[in-house]
Amino acid sequence: MAPPAEAGPVDTPQDDAKPQRQSKPLSPRTLKLAAYAVYALYFGVLGLANTSILGVLIAHILQRKAGGTIFQSHFSHQIRTFWIIVPISLIGEALDYLVTSGRAATNFPGHVDDIQTLALGVGGISFVWFIYRSGMGLKYLRKSKPYDL
Repeated sequence: MAPPAEAGPVDTPQDDAKPQRQSKPLSPRTLKLAAYAVYALYFGVLGLANTSILGVLIAHILQRKAGGTIFQSHFSHQIRTFWIIVPISLIGEALDYLVTSGRAATNFPGHVDDIQTLALGVGGISFVWFIYRSGMGLKYLRKSKPYDL
């Protein structure tokens, strides 16, 4: 007769285990105020660059909690706007660095003005686009409409 197989650990419910905490759904008023706060942080980028980072973090956190409401589209819009503007801004900053560090004069003699104009153009157009998208989002939010463009 073969020896009995050793029994492995048995999963038994523990009486002292804490029950899973269900997150309470946020009210439409709270979600609307949060969406306004993210747009305000985006407009705060006019003075401080870090405010848009805080805004996109809030939008990422609240996007799931806003599922099925008009506010989910606003949080998605805010996240998309942020992640489109980041690489464009980095390109503008890189071009600006070429000009201000003197590397443009060394590596691209005779084209410093062209590079500076391109840097200002990229920066200016991306700034106007960012403000426009944020403004349009605010417009739809004030009307309590989703941002579905």
